[in-house]
Amino acid sequence: MKTSNQQAYLFTALICAVLVAVVFYLLDYAGSQGFNPSDDGVVLAQAFRILHGEIPHRDFIAIRPACSGFLHTLNFLGIFPLVMSGRIFMISELFLTAFIWTWLLDKSFNLTRKRLLYPCLGIIALVMSLNSIIIFPWTTVDALFFSILSFALSQAASKTEASGFRLVMLLAAGLACSCLAAISRQIFAVIVLTNLVLAVYFLLQAKRPRLLPAVILLGFIPAFAYLVMLLFTGSWDLFIQQMTGRTELFETGVTAFAHSLYVTGYIHAIAVILAVYIWLKTPRSPHAKDGISRQPERVSWFWQTTIWCYAACTLTLIGLMFILGNRSKLCFELFWCLTVLEVIAVLILRCNFQQVLLIAFALLLGWTTSISLGSNYPSLCAGILATTILTITCHCILEWNPSLRNGFRGVTFNVVGVGLSLAVAASGIWMQLERNFRDLPANKLKYELGELLPGFAGIKTNARTFEYYREIVELFRKYPNMQDNLVIVPNNAMLYPVLGTRNPFPLDWLQQEEFVGSEAEVVKRIQKVLQNRKIYILVEKYNSKRFSEALFPLNQDPVKYPYLELLFKNCTTFTPQKLEYFTCLVSSPVGDAGE
Repeated sequence: MKTSNQQAYLFTALICAVLVAVVFYLLDYAGSQGFNPSDDGVVLAQAFRILHGEIPHRDFIAIRPACSGFLHTLNFLGIFPLVMSGRIFMISELFLTAFIWTWLLDKSFNLTRKRLLYPCLGIIALVMSLNSIIIFPWTTVDALFFSILSFALSQAASKTEASGFRLVMLLAAGLACSCLAAISRQIFAVIVLTNLVLAVYFLLQAKRPRLLPAVILLGFIPAFAYLVMLLFTGSWDLFIQQMTGRTELFETGVTAFAHSLYVTGYIHAIAVILAVYIWLKTPRSPHAKDGISRQPERVSWFWQTTIWCYAACTLTLIGLMFILGNRSKLCFELFWCLTVLEVIAVLILRCNFQQVLLIAFALLLGWTTSISLGSNYPSLCAGILATTILTITCHCILEWNPSLRNGFRGVTFNVVGVGLSLAVAASGIWMQLERNFRDLPANKLKYELGELLPGFAGIKTNARTFEYYREIVELFRKYPNMQDNLVIVPNNAMLYPVLGTRNPFPLDWLQQEEFVGSEAEVVKRIQKVLQNRKIYILVEKYNSKRFSEALFPLNQDPVKYPYLELLFKNCTTFTPQKLEYFTCLVSSPVGDAGE
């Protein structure tokens, strides 16, 4: 029976995957997201370096561990054009993340035997997360995927009554996935610690503590392998320097959340305080331990009203997330709303350990994925937070109204569930195409970048970005010496893998946020390259992040771009033709350029 249930889940997820693929293909979802030369391409550029034998931290600066670079070498297999391959890969990760999470919700809360709950929540989780982020390979997406997978494996281990070998394999696999998350983005080390604690707990519960050394030895294989690479290549010291240069943990993990609580979450904070106070002051009925349905009538009424209010607020937030543009505020609202429900789940509903743990893990993921200077809110977890709130709400309603369970399994639930998921999917997809990241809406993208370079096949953009790339391509084809000797600053990491030229500088995206703490090292390495090689450098005249709006001159702030003064001082202006978007520099006199 258990095998049959698992097969039903897998079959349902497969059907949903086919439907999502067909809808996204018909809508040209991935290609119509637009393109911007700034953020897009950083991970693929790192993978391109690794494929050509460069060692992370030693040969190029990486302020995050390089697991994503290794993982996304898969995008170079040639099944799809490179940029499209990266986007499909990212969407696939979020699909798996959404459906693994909703499987965990369905199994933990056991709301209904109807399988429609699973695909409805899965679609909501997928579309809400896609609607809140940028569609391209991203280290945080990789880390989130490995984190969800690690938690699912540890949960499977907690429920298994199989042999010690199976228990070790499941716990070790979960720990290994959490290690992969941490070496994708270092803040996810908290997920490693969480999984390690859970492994110890589950082994003690199973009365098999002697298996812990085997779990640790096998589970930490990815971390051991990365450590061996660092030590063997002599990049350990550089790794430590590059990992400790950022200051975003306190700024984005503490200050930003405190600010959001003050600005948008104070109602939730009051609700928590009120819940705890009432719980402490309420006389216990003899059956209070059985949950809300057994508490005194006036207290039960209070909590029923509270939960219904939260249900209404959550549904409203889901709608507002697609109608309004303030995604960060709404994501924080979901985070604090779920925090209140966690308190209620522990104090009032008396949820079991697995349910409380699942809610806590959702909050941990929301916090962890927010540690970013560029996207400092629980955007990636918007779907996870929302579906968890919806699941708890349904659980609460059924807890004090057992008579609703039969209706919940009937036609009404099917209609409401399917209708809600379709509404979220339709509005989410439409809004994503209307609010492309730093580009025009999908229906205004008239230019195919694939006309310039095959790696861009299927990707559409605006006129300025198209002409920007046309200028690069024409220049590159006119001067063959630019092969492996071309650099574009400060943006455009995607250029190198798509054009097939290796970047001689130590970093592909020369934004200050990408080398915080390593400024001196960046300048030192660039200076060394300029002294030893003939390098062609295209310095953007305009801010390429805002091409969809207008041509804004690039503000050459020496603090943000500390290397620009070095470039202009040590290089000669090279004017092979009239360039609208770039100033072209060469690190040797024009007379020696050989052109």
